[in-house]
Amino acid sequence: MGGSQETEAREESAASTEEKNDGVIPLERTLDERCAISLFNHLRILAYELALSVSSTDSEMEAIAISFVGANTQAALAKCLVNFWFVCGPQVHQYWDEAQQRSWLNRLYMLILGSEEGVVSLHSGFVILRDCIFTLHWATGRRATGWTAEQDESWLCRLADLATPMATRSKSLCRIMSHERLFPAISLSENTPSYALSGGKTPYRNGYLPGPMGSWRLTGPQKVAAGVAITVPGGIALGALGLAGHYLVNGSQDQSAELRGKCDKLSRIQVARKMHPIVINNHTKSTLKLYLYQSSDLVCVIPIGGGGANSEGKREVPPGQQAVFRPSIAGDSFWLKVYSQLGWIEYPEYSGMVSRGDHFSAARSKTGALELYGEAEAVH
Repeated sequence: MGGSQETEAREESAASTEEKNDGVIPLERTLDERCAISLFNHLRILAYELALSVSSTDSEMEAIAISFVGANTQAALAKCLVNFWFVCGPQVHQYWDEAQQRSWLNRLYMLILGSEEGVVSLHSGFVILRDCIFTLHWATGRRATGWTAEQDESWLCRLADLATPMATRSKSLCRIMSHERLFPAISLSENTPSYALSGGKTPYRNGYLPGPMGSWRLTGPQKVAAGVAITVPGGIALGALGLAGHYLVNGSQDQSAELRGKCDKLSRIQVARKMHPIVINNHTKSTLKLYLYQSSDLVCVIPIGGGGANSEGKREVPPGQQAVFRPSIAGDSFWLKVYSQLGWIEYPEYSGMVSRGDHFSAARSKTGALELYGEAEAVH
């Protein structure tokens, strides 16, 4: 009997150890864990509202907003912010240039990749997310729906109020790594035990939105905490929060350098995809098939993205339509091959190099040959 009880005790202890090693947080959460979940939910709410404010009538943007609700990790929320930025298109603040957008993306990729490798802390993740959400607020300008001044100030107030619990719990949150399964899959309305944020005027718990927006006003400390200075009357001067690289990664110097290299490569590709697409307009009377290959691909058998129907390197362009390529690989130059369909055979009509940002028109010459025209001359 005693041996049986000892065996059961050992099995329970082993199961408990296995559960901890597996990264599963027990139901009896610590105050730090509850604070982290509450902070995370507040960030999701703010990002969700911001996405809807940019364009509540755009179905693609609405899908992005809904994705914020479904995000249940810091890395997932960072990926949603990257998608949000990409869908916003070029309509951002004139002073937010490509270099600044790459820097902004770098921080999000630091969180995404660092979470996968277990080298980014929860506190660093919260600082990155909060700063990047604030930057999007400034860069997008929320033109489509036009938030009122009260709504805008309310949103900034709630974002600023996250500074107090983040600072209060900074040491303990720095000891927790931002692993994929840290946050449970909870909805914005789930009534779970949470840490009530008390950073001033927003003592609301996770999953519950505050009261009427008109009742919120930024205080002096909140303006500083949010990284903004509001001038009277009506003008807003914005200053982004700086964060040194060694605060982002809890790893070795070599590991940090390698991670930053990956993030820089990804951010450069993403900015190039968004800002410099390759556009081909079909001004012929027949449907054209376009294939894009890497510049180093001398054989040109498999286009970028593979040979599937939804490959990013394949386009079928009817007359009068256009094809837009946004290659998700490194490099600025690519092989372009154009074919016409003759029965079951694809007849080759054009082969040449194109670069990111090129805009061409495909048209027939007097002899019937297909030519690509740029702004000034034909590309043969």
